[in-house]
Amino acid sequence: MCLGFFLLGGLGTVWAQDAPSTGGTEAPAAAPEENEIPRGVFLEEDPEALLSLEVGDAEVDLFVLGSWRSGIRGAYGIAIHPPLGPDGSRVTTSYPFPGFETIPFYNIVDLTISLWLYERFYFESTFADEFELRSILFGYQGRPGEFVQEVKVGNAPLSISEYPYIDIGEGTENAPGASALFETSRSSHEALLRYESSGSERMTFIGMNELREERIEPGSYIRGRFFVLPDGDVEDLRLYLEDAEGSIVDGDGRRRYRQADLDAEAVVSRSAGTLYLREAAAGQVVVSYTKGGQPVGTGGAGLGEDALVGPLGADEGALLDPDVRSDFDFGAGSYYGLDLGSLATTIDGRQALVLYRPGAFNPFEVQRYYETETDPAADSDTLFVRRGGLREVSFAPVRAARLDAESKALEVIAPDEPGTDPRAAAFRYPFLGTEPEAPRLYGPRPQRAPGSTNFEILVRGLRPVSALSLGSDIVPGTVRVQRNGATDNSFTVDYRTGRLETPLPINPSDVIEVSFRSYSGGGIGGDLLFAFGNRFQVTDNLDAALALGLRWHLLGAPYSTEPNQHPGAVTLSGELDYRGTNLDLLLDGAVSLQVPDTTGYLRLLGMEGNEQRLGVRDHTVVPAAPPSDAAAAYIEPAEGTNVLNGGGGLLDYGLSQDNRGRLFYRDFRRSEGLGTPQLQDYTWSPPSSQSYAYEDGGRIGPYTALARGDGIDGQVMVMEFDIADNGERWVGAQMRPPNFADLDLSQVGRVEIEWYVPDDLGGDVEVYLQLGALEEDLDGDGRLDRGSSRLQPQFPFRDAGRGIELLAGDGIPGAVFVNSEDGNRNDVLDGEAPGQIVTRRMASSNATLPTAGWRRDSFHLGPTERARLSKVRGARIIVVRDSGTPVAGRLLVSELRFLGGSIPV
Repeated sequence: MCLGFFLLGGLGTVWAQDAPSTGGTEAPAAAPEENEIPRGVFLEEDPEALLSLEVGDAEVDLFVLGSWRSGIRGAYGIAIHPPLGPDGSRVTTSYPFPGFETIPFYNIVDLTISLWLYERFYFESTFADEFELRSILFGYQGRPGEFVQEVKVGNAPLSISEYPYIDIGEGTENAPGASALFETSRSSHEALLRYESSGSERMTFIGMNELREERIEPGSYIRGRFFVLPDGDVEDLRLYLEDAEGSIVDGDGRRRYRQADLDAEAVVSRSAGTLYLREAAAGQVVVSYTKGGQPVGTGGAGLGEDALVGPLGADEGALLDPDVRSDFDFGAGSYYGLDLGSLATTIDGRQALVLYRPGAFNPFEVQRYYETETDPAADSDTLFVRRGGLREVSFAPVRAARLDAESKALEVIAPDEPGTDPRAAAFRYPFLGTEPEAPRLYGPRPQRAPGSTNFEILVRGLRPVSALSLGSDIVPGTVRVQRNGATDNSFTVDYRTGRLETPLPINPSDVIEVSFRSYSGGGIGGDLLFAFGNRFQVTDNLDAALALGLRWHLLGAPYSTEPNQHPGAVTLSGELDYRGTNLDLLLDGAVSLQVPDTTGYLRLLGMEGNEQRLGVRDHTVVPAAPPSDAAAAYIEPAEGTNVLNGGGGLLDYGLSQDNRGRLFYRDFRRSEGLGTPQLQDYTWSPPSSQSYAYEDGGRIGPYTALARGDGIDGQVMVMEFDIADNGERWVGAQMRPPNFADLDLSQVGRVEIEWYVPDDLGGDVEVYLQLGALEEDLDGDGRLDRGSSRLQPQFPFRDAGRGIELLAGDGIPGAVFVNSEDGNRNDVLDGEAPGQIVTRRMASSNATLPTAGWRRDSFHLGPTERARLSKVRGARIIVVRDSGTPVAGRLLVSELRFLGGSIPV
């Protein structure tokens, strides 16, 4: 239940009429018809200018044209809910109500303001929205008969008149430039200099059909959907999909499943031993079956013959060997670093095989299918081409196949695929052995990022069109057309409609390739445009024109990533126009020097990758589960820095749900007046009503606050803890991706973290950072806990050591997101995957803590560690008591940054 009120007031509109010319050939026009001035508002004798002053011979005029609306809006919400907070309050004020946010004062304007001096010099500016400055223009306007007729400088649209073969256009707002116009009795001369941002685009037509091209990375194969079983001719096949609400529990008692309907949810061939899901699995996929009366994975019973690609005992870093086949059973030992026994589980009382764990390597996953936006129909074809080009690679034909009526997928067929043995290497890994870099696409350390191979999958489809249209925001003078590989200058462009036209017929087989730049292309840097035009009246019947135009890429991009991305051109054009009594004659021509790439460098494979950040938000910080023994025991390899080079790391402490310390929660939001509660700086002291006791019905941290100064500006996660010396060993917090999607950090080379410990902790601590497939069952109760509603967005959290239940997750009533243990929102309580976690020790004692201020630590990752980070659910910060005395204080974390390249290592 919510109560609120809404206020709105203060409206006004301003017009001006009959103003003299401002920056162009026309004066500011009267208001448009829809803003027609009511009768009687302005009297006939009112002056043309709102303000007119004279100082001697000087005359100053101010003109205002447009509209201006002002208003105020206030809102106050009250929420009535079950008891919340330390005092058990049932009412929250003020409660944010969507659509009724308080805005003390607002303006909606669309104004042009012109200030004139001596009726020659002027300053003009336009405003929009909340008085946002849209453009500024300084100008000079001469009188008839003077040589200098016009000068303009600013970021308003600027242009000059048209000349043959030189396309200028008016440009766009926020494009800085200058223009000038000079006149004599028999000639005119004008110049333009403009800088404009734009991006390169390319379109291809085959006859009157637009060619839609889609380039697919070879490493972007679909995961979690297509599988081959270790055996064919299987019996009593059952499929289980992980489901947090499922009624079937595995042998470990930690994961819940439901039995899938094979007819409705999968496509199964029992004879071939293949299983395809109609939708990709969000969690683990488990299958059980028998062959000859023996369950899957049984050794010495004739099962799993030649089911594995490559030799048993191969190291994790080795490449899959397509020429070697090995038998599979749960006791076969190690296979490329994978313990085959870890794929065994018991479910519903049956021995079963784990076919898929999100992000993990599994030898029975088929990796030959790709998502495509192009309809794989008769008018499309698929090619393998060199990256960024059209030259075909000689290996492997492909075909496109529709899997069902709802979805599309591209199936890659390897050249030597037998077609009858789905356990062959080529069936699972179609590019294996075809190119030197292709084997890196598969196995326990796949290199799947864009740029990992020097070839791409090119899918092309044709769409009939009635006209060759390029769009309406083309940069004039940048269109280049090739017909069947040769430059074709017969095409002209209507920049208003974006249509490309030619007087010559277009044959159905003509390949028309068009490259151009558009203002909405989002390119790096921009173009410098210069034009100088002259018109002469040679005689009463003969006019002549001579113009020079230049367009050149400038600033921002030291190289191009595709041909014709940054073209340049210098054009000299002329025109003779004779108009006699019985004869009219027009003659024009041009000489143009065109450069396809003004940068001089074409870069095909970039080494840099996009930086990713894991920031702090209300819905992303939660208490952490203790690390599993396998994840705690992991020791970083020698290629890392800050290496744990002795002992068992976290394993030495035996961390569990029972020896968890207290992690406190405070609400750092302050309400002021009618406004929504605002987050405060971490140095602020909240009232006692916003500091929650660590007791049954209370709340558990971490919490969020603001940080300002010292290079930190934004939300931070605060871990305020107390670890007693009565057996308590640790506290932990997790930062999860804000968009509820797992991160692929397998190409990251370096991790940076900003953190600060402002308090004296008392005793010694060690601090650890873990990244990867972290446990989602934060309290270890086997249930997927969620907040009940936006009024209570926190979720239940049971402290097993104390036997109390708290609420976890930041946020207040009315929060945008309802918190949950399910960080990636796949409705599965994902368990910890120790083989997909990387551990770093951030501090080995209090002496190494950042107590003097915020510190940025950097950790480098080697190939082994990067391979573990393809399915990152978040970051876990663990503080361990490493002394015989209690420790208490705060640890603050700002954000994590992930940097690195995409070139395989």
